[in-house]
Amino acid sequence: MNHLSKAFLFLIFFFLYIPMNVSASAQTDTPLRIGLEFQEADYNTSFHILNENLKHLEKLANVEFIRAELQSSGTSNEQSIYNIEYFLSQNVDGILFAPTTDQVLPTICRMCEEAKVYWGIYLRSISDKNIEEFCKASSYYIGNTYENEEEGAYQLAKSVLKKGYRKFAVLSEAKWDNSCRLREEGFQKALMEYPDAQIFTEARNMHSDSDIKENVKSIIQAYPDLDCFFLAGTKTIGGTEQVLTAIQAMRSTSRISLIAIDFSDKILTDFQSGILKSAYGVPHFTLDPYYLAIEMINTLKGYPLEENSTSCCIPGILISSEEQAKELSPVLEDRSLLFFPDDYIQNSLFKWNNPDLNEELFQQIINENQLLEFSVSSGNVNITVEP
Repeated sequence: MNHLSKAFLFLIFFFLYIPMNVSASAQTDTPLRIGLEFQEADYNTSFHILNENLKHLEKLANVEFIRAELQSSGTSNEQSIYNIEYFLSQNVDGILFAPTTDQVLPTICRMCEEAKVYWGIYLRSISDKNIEEFCKASSYYIGNTYENEEEGAYQLAKSVLKKGYRKFAVLSEAKWDNSCRLREEGFQKALMEYPDAQIFTEARNMHSDSDIKENVKSIIQAYPDLDCFFLAGTKTIGGTEQVLTAIQAMRSTSRISLIAIDFSDKILTDFQSGILKSAYGVPHFTLDPYYLAIEMINTLKGYPLEENSTSCCIPGILISSEEQAKELSPVLEDRSLLFFPDDYIQNSLFKWNNPDLNEELFQQIINENQLLEFSVSSGNVNITVEP
């Protein structure tokens, strides 16, 4: 066999056995770089826990997470593009972020395709079917992790409607915020089952403690017969506590209660106040970016869960009593909480060690892990999961 034939056979062997979708850095000792939108971990327990769990992924998979602080100025689309531009300037291999609207996604999709950078979204599903198909057509879009916002809000509303609550005020983000829009749709769906239930008023875009205080006070004064606030969402850190504090300040002239999407770090105290009646959410909302980070790592290493993009739902739980809040509280407050033990990550979540890992199995793992059995300090927590 001549030298030319040997060289030809070598090339065939090389391209057959080297995964075609592995980034350049994955084939060397250089850590893979993954951009991730982030909030200051010192001020948010969930982000602190996420940060600690990301450190384990960095060590186990030889990756580096490039964090970008969530911007508080400009429009939501401007914030998303700003962070994407920053990540691309850092020569990342992949990007994970949470867009507020679908409309920004085609632009970001083109940016990532041009840079040959993989990307995915967390805490969101894509509602616009045309935009969803546009993103799925890109070989660089890995998919999304999301929560069933509509069903969660529906269950939340039903929990107090069954107890006789009928007069509501909605506290939410702008109408174009996809997550809050879906939550409000679920809330409205529940109210339609009770003809005498109604929404008196709403307040939106409360981005500071003073915004919350002023709006809650004004609504209580204008609607003294109000039964309950529905907190669909706010970008204010500690939003639930701020709403509770504002209601408490008016409690001498009011009996108004609160239901909320997402759990605060002080859920037990919130229920003990007598104001918070129900809350719905994922034990830690940062599970969404964590699971997507695992998908991204597998993809960049050349082991995608599927040939095409995936979509995984993170199930939530409904807490509607002080007793349940007491059970969940240690999980929310445990700043040393590990989402999974290291050996489980290695053997079950990295596809190069677990060839059976696909979208269906990954969704099963997500459904079975509510952080309850892995918590360092919670012991046995038994709370019904609402899929």
